[in-house]
Amino acid sequence: MPFNVSSFKANISGEGYQKTNAYEVVLTPPPSINSNIVSNINGDFSVTAVANSIKFRTTKILLPGIDIKTVNVRRYGIGPLQKYATTNEYTEFRMEILCDRYGGIWQFWYHWLRTVFEFSGNSDARTGNINTFPSYAASYKNDIATTLLVTVFDQEGKDIMRFDILEAYPVALSDTSLSWGDNGLVQLAVLMNFKEYRIIGSTIEIKDDILVRG
Repeated sequence: MPFNVSSFKANISGEGYQKTNAYEVVLTPPPSINSNIVSNINGDFSVTAVANSIKFRTTKILLPGIDIKTVNVRRYGIGPLQKYATTNEYTEFRMEILCDRYGGIWQFWYHWLRTVFEFSGNSDARTGNINTFPSYAASYKNDIATTLLVTVFDQEGKDIMRFDILEAYPVALSDTSLSWGDNGLVQLAVLMNFKEYRIIGSTIEIKDDILVRG
């Protein structure tokens, strides 16, 4: 069948399209840091308050993909190979966040990473307190993980999809460039580990007793 321009235009006009800049990320701090305070020259702020500001400062996210892993099987022991699914893997979930003036967001992610794995001791060069060594201890997942809610909006501001990123916690904070020759903005890139994600409000009917619902 030849390509029909009118049908193409009618589909785009009727079904519309999604934009990459219409989304919101809501982050609830995990139990390990939920009651903590972020202190800097601007004052003392609850971790929850800092986390609330992240939804306004998340400039980019990379929603994870899904990779179904397969193995090669010869159905009758001989003959052509067939691929059978064995498990799945998710690709990375990545966030880029615009830092605030006083570094509260930077402190937030640094502290959360320290609760995931205690890689740094405590010291205070201003008072001369003796350093304490890091414990190099990993925390229980229930204490460090949370659920990230990513809502996607249409052109009219209506929420059309929501991704629940389950049992998520940070595992990497990118190196961040500061330069005299650059007048840019400081942004942090955070890599998150997670168990799985779900698309809320997305269902497919069951036909012929075969479950195909997401």
